[in-house]
Amino acid sequence: MPRNSPALFNLGATRLTRLFHDGRVAGVPGGFLFPAGSELPDGLDSALAGQAMFPVTSPTEMAGQPPENEVAEAAAAGDLTEAWALLADRLRVLPDYVSLFGEAYGIGPDEITFVHAANAIAAHEAAAFRSDDSPFDRYLSGDAAAMSTAAMRGMRLFYGGAGCAVCHAGPFQTDHDFHAIAMPQIGPGKGDGPSGRDDFGRERVTGLAEDRFKFRTPSLRNVALTARLRPCRQLHDAGGSGPASSRPGDGPRHL
Repeated sequence: MPRNSPALFNLGATRLTRLFHDGRVAGVPGGFLFPAGSELPDGLDSALAGQAMFPVTSPTEMAGQPPENEVAEAAAAGDLTEAWALLADRLRVLPDYVSLFGEAYGIGPDEITFVHAANAIAAHEAAAFRSDDSPFDRYLSGDAAAMSTAAMRGMRLFYGGAGCAVCHAGPFQTDHDFHAIAMPQIGPGKGDGPSGRDDFGRERVTGLAEDRFKFRTPSLRNVALTARLRPCRQLHDAGGSGPASSRPGDGPRHL
């Protein structure tokens, strides 16, 4: 896999409008931005639903490799419309799914599209992975006794002297922006650079050289559950060791 999968926590929140590490799926005034452009069908409820359209077309995630199956072949040929239609065909012959889609959307088997599936997946993710009742959340809501003394010390350090909140700001602990922090390349890359083993990050979306190696600041909510805390701390302790950082003053944090 070229990139670590982003966490699902709180992706249904209205403030989280950019998805994926490079922000290639985003909510914008009056609609959404998606890598499929005009090929993306109408009827999606949210940017999160749009995101759910793509893992099924990825050979490294769910589609598989051609010639394993017809969905993999359609995706490899760049025909996403055909890939989504083939997946909808599979759903239409499964009685349980036909019944559930009928109950949820009031439609018959022949009316099921993968857009219905994507909207359902997004609704599930928004509900099942909502996480807003931690001691930290209760403290933000006015319960001064919600957090332990040790946690309060950590919060003062996080939002103070350690400088974490320069990027990991607010209740979701992200500024929703893109930065290059000198993260060394891990994994096979995305086909960028002379070797083909680099990942140019945000530049792949914007086409702007100044966005090279920039990635969206990840939310740190529930980071203890996603196995990312230790490498994140080690990277910031070292001040980065990959492509040059784009943030003024970035250097060893000594956390």
